[in-house]
Amino acid sequence: MSMKGSQKMRLLIAAGIAIVIALALGLGLGLGLKDSSSSAAETVPTYTLASNVQLDGLTSSSFTDEPKLAFRTGMATTLDVEVSAITITSVEDVVARRRRSLLAAGLKVNFEVEIVPAAGDTTDTITNVVAAVTTKVTSTPLATIITNLQTAFDAVVTSNAVVIVVTVTPPAPAVKTIVVVNGVTTTTTVCGTNERVSGGTCVACATGQSNKAGDNPSGADTLCDTTAPPPPPPSPPPPSPPPGTYCSANQRVSGGTCVDCASGTRRSAGDSASGADTTCSTVTCGVNQYVNFHACTSCAAGYINEAGTATSCLKCAANYRVLDGACVACASGDTNDAGDVIASGNSSCDTEGDTAGDTAGDTAGDTAGDTAGDD
Repeated sequence: MSMKGSQKMRLLIAAGIAIVIALALGLGLGLGLKDSSSSAAETVPTYTLASNVQLDGLTSSSFTDEPKLAFRTGMATTLDVEVSAITITSVEDVVARRRRSLLAAGLKVNFEVEIVPAAGDTTDTITNVVAAVTTKVTSTPLATIITNLQTAFDAVVTSNAVVIVVTVTPPAPAVKTIVVVNGVTTTTTVCGTNERVSGGTCVACATGQSNKAGDNPSGADTLCDTTAPPPPPPSPPPPSPPPGTYCSANQRVSGGTCVDCASGTRRSAGDSASGADTTCSTVTCGVNQYVNFHACTSCAAGYINEAGTATSCLKCAANYRVLDGACVACASGDTNDAGDVIASGNSSCDTEGDTAGDTAGDTAGDTAGDTAGDD
């Protein structure tokens, strides 16, 4: 064979080898050279947890942008998440039924917490976070929730001081997963922490058992683990303030010393006496409350109030009347609409027979008139 022919043969062999290697790399056939990084990575879902907090005495009309930010800030502190992770989905006025009238009782704030996986997170990592947030929603003492919300409202709401009252523990959150694959978003309602699937619904695990969030109620029944996981670690305590003199609650700084706030105003504890002078904020109470020194107190039975800065309850409730500057109950069977103003003097209730008597009188008068007209 000539040298030229031999060189041509070598080129053909080299080209053939290159083709075989390319096929092996692209298809993973025969040579075991498939790139291990091409295996599908775990799809870790985003979780959303939905719950609510009822703020007694507040109304939706007063829950504007500043109070909403304050709520998100206070709940972020409570749940140990970023403020941006909390979204207020809706607010609704809650009313309490008393006899024949409806009275405003508070504001239910519905919110969601979004838990987004970071780079390197696994499903186990995220469900551990879901469990920690769920525990904080349902097990944080009301006093702690109130303190966190009050601190946030004092810092964010600049118009009037709002006194936070929470008397109902937030419910266990409803859980959803969000998965995005090839640009398609799929949202699924799933069971929460320590819940399992039974007959197409989510039920709580038995005492002493546990389960991670994420079981799909549209799938097969699932089981809980018999050994409960350890509780999530508590939130770290706040850092200690630097040495110095700090004002107590309802005190302000004036000329380097702490002085009491005037009645009807308030301020959170923590002002440094060595800092600039501070001011106390006006206490604004909710419906059926009144200002009592530096806080809001609920009206006694038989009294009602509009939201504001009044230092006493100014009107009588339904089926009460004014007598000598006080609200007293109507006699048995008598009625009265809510709203008699105490300052306007004594008022009366409608007796049980008033309506019947008026009707009878009107009927008799009409009959007599008609008879006279006919004559």
